[in-house]
Amino acid sequence: MKLITDSMLGRLTRWLRISGYDVLYVAGMEDDEILEMASAEGGRVLVSRDEDLCRKAANAGVQYVLIRSGEILDQLRQMKREAGVEFHGEPTFSRCPLCNGEVGRADKRAVEGKVPEEVLDRVPEFWQCRDCGRVYWHGSHWDRIRDMVGRI
Repeated sequence: MKLITDSMLGRLTRWLRISGYDVLYVAGMEDDEILEMASAEGGRVLVSRDEDLCRKAANAGVQYVLIRSGEILDQLRQMKREAGVEFHGEPTFSRCPLCNGEVGRADKRAVEGKVPEEVLDRVPEFWQCRDCGRVYWHGSHWDRIRDMVGRI
C-alpha cells in the first residue's frame, strides 16, 4: 500500500515509514495538486485530517482515510483499523523515516565518521538511506518503538 499524507501528519508519516510503508509527505500544496499526485502515483491512499480535502478525494475517486484525532497513538490505531496498516515491533529499515528513500544494509566502514565512535565500536549492524545518507542502527529508541507498537 502506498500512501500520501498532508502537512498535518508529519509524526504519523514517520511511523508509517518506520513500518515499511511508502509514504509521500506533502506540504504547501493545493488540494487539487495533492489529489492529482495521489492518483498519478499509482493510486496512493490519501491520509489527512482535512475534512474538505477528504470530501474532494471522495468526489475524485481517490481512496482516503480521514484521521480524527491529534494524538499519535489514536492515529496509529485508526490506520490499523481502517486501512489495514501493520505495525511491527522491529522497524523494517526499508524506508527512511525522514525522506522516504529506500534503506539498505551498510558496511561499518561506509558509516565510519557518520556515527559516534562508541556506537561504531558497540553496534554490529547499520542501515543507510540511499537518498539522504542518514544512518540507522539498533539503539535505545528500539525499546520506545516496541512499547508503542505494543500499545497499538
